[in-house]
Amino acid sequence: MKLRFHPAVQRDLNEVLDYYAERSETVADRFWKDLHDRLAEIERNPRRFGFIDLGRGLRRARLRNFPHLIIFYQSGDTVKVTCVKHERRHPLRGLGRR
Repeated sequence: MKLRFHPAVQRDLNEVLDYYAERSETVADRFWKDLHDRLAEIERNPRRFGFIDLGRGLRRARLRNFPHLIIFYQSGDTVKVTCVKHERRHPLRGLGRR
């Protein structure tokens, strides 16, 4: 699989990393590693993650150590990440991105 990212994902990540970096560079680094580990799992086997919107094929993967979700869908041999958000953000945030 090949990973692609919606342009707004960079803004999502900047917000999260800024938040954690203000508190601790170590925590920000741990978040970054957790994110990359989960993205590698998505890349290897996207179908192992549950649907958040079956009709549009959107799936979600929760980070292991942080309360954040990666929202994505598979199209052929590509996985497109559309949003990275905190679990307590509005449930529809980022779901309209394609």
